[in-house]
Amino acid sequence: MKKLVRALTLSAFLVIGITFLGVAPASAATIGLDLTEFYLDGIGSIAPDGSEATLEEDPDFGYTQLLNDPAAGFGDPGISVSGNALSISFDYDFVEAPGNDTEFFVQLLDGNTGDELDTFFRDVTDFGLVEFDLSTHVANGIDQIGLIFHLDEFNTTYDPASGNDSFNTGSIVTISDLKLTTVVPEPGTILLLGFGLIALS
Repeated sequence: MKKLVRALTLSAFLVIGITFLGVAPASAATIGLDLTEFYLDGIGSIAPDGSEATLEEDPDFGYTQLLNDPAAGFGDPGISVSGNALSISFDYDFVEAPGNDTEFFVQLLDGNTGDELDTFFRDVTDFGLVEFDLSTHVANGIDQIGLIFHLDEFNTTYDPASGNDSFNTGSIVTISDLKLTTVVPEPGTILLLGFGLIALS
């Protein structure tokens, strides 16, 4: 009889524990990402610790890019995302110089195919936080992403001395605090407590 009671008690605790695990709240954890793993194409700088990067306008080509695009085939490492990835985010501070026609543009890419997953765009001075939701993409099987930050200038100025046009300069954007947010499930403490009580009986 005692063995039957103990077996039933164990079963009850298992049911409670499994139920608890199924509905347990989850906390979010953030993982800082290193901007030195991006390639700077144009004029700008990346902090040695990878915490921020600055893009400036290029008078010769009209654009500057900061890339981590593994699908492009140039050896970029990409950003790995697992099944518990929620989002990727960054802070930006974009200043458009007077008289310029500048765009700050960000692409979120599938790291395997290069397909565009999401975008962010500003063409006036602005600052703030950008967050791309990853949960749907991860659920659809994407395990690696890429990012490209663009600073593009469209206005030019004629230089009589050289006889050439050059793209306007002066606009600038700073990108910082790039991070990945993931879900961290809470441990099944009720299940552990149940086993402890049974062991004591």
